[in-house]
Parts: sequence; C-alpha cells; structure tokens
Amino acid sequence: MDAQLRLSACFRNGVGVVKDLEEAEYWENEADRNGDNDAK
Repeated sequence: MDAQLRLSACFRNGVGVVKDLEEAEYWENEADRNGDNDAK
C-alpha cells in the first residue's frame, strides 16, 4: 500500500514518469481502498 502512495506521488510530481494527475488520483484511491490510512 505504501508503494501505491509512492507511485501516486511520482505521477503527481512527474518523477520518473510523465506528470499525470488522473493516474496519481487513481493510485491514491487504490491505496485508500486497500486500507492505507495515509491515503485518506
């Protein structure tokens, strides 16, 4: 789950990937769905 939030941050900030806010939101939602309290 921590990996999902880290991936979200990469997409949000364009680190190592093309900046994509929709993809960032997707991974934040996945982290939340999987029970990561930091994603809420």
